[in-house]
Amino acid sequence: MIDGTLTGLLQAAKLSVQDPRAGARSLLAMRLPMTVRWLAFGLVIAGSSLLTVIAVQLAPVEGDQLAAQILVQPFGLALMQGAVLLIFAQLMARVGQMAGGRGAFPDALLLLTWAQIILMLLQVVQVALELIMPDLAALLGLAGLVLMLWLVTNFVAELHGFTSLGAVFAGVIGTVMVAGFVLSIILLSIVGV
Repeated sequence: MIDGTLTGLLQAAKLSVQDPRAGARSLLAMRLPMTVRWLAFGLVIAGSSLLTVIAVQLAPVEGDQLAAQILVQPFGLALMQGAVLLIFAQLMARVGQMAGGRGAFPDALLLLTWAQIILMLLQVVQVALELIMPDLAALLGLAGLVLMLWLVTNFVAELHGFTSLGAVFAGVIGTVMVAGFVLSIILLSIVGV
């Protein structure tokens, strides 16, 4: 259980990285009300957006002007991150249910929010490293991607009661690819690029 202190948060994050399914069980066992889940979601989106803007200011995005403009505007970035996270929480619940799982959207939202909190902790370290060791910060960014896949795969398995991590991983990758393709088409039609 997370006790609400920084030490408790770090211990829960450590447990979730070492044994994501146990971390997910512990978090879900708290039975947090939806208001707390939405508050945590909002705080994570705001914090993650702020850290991303700081990171981009320290190491500007090369090339793509549209991406650079989005990444330096905290409000737009927060809206985009929030929308993507909500879509993936919905997909996490619905696709898992279609595969015979038992999870629901409120728990999927909580678990994805928790995964984002863990990644924010890593992002804080990455931003600090950007100042002194930019190459190591880039490697830490790649490690964050691997960590996200590890967490999401295990969280989906725990949420839905699945036993095969390989099948869950394949489902996660397939869902991300299809959703990414559909979202990029929608974004391109809205932006007109």
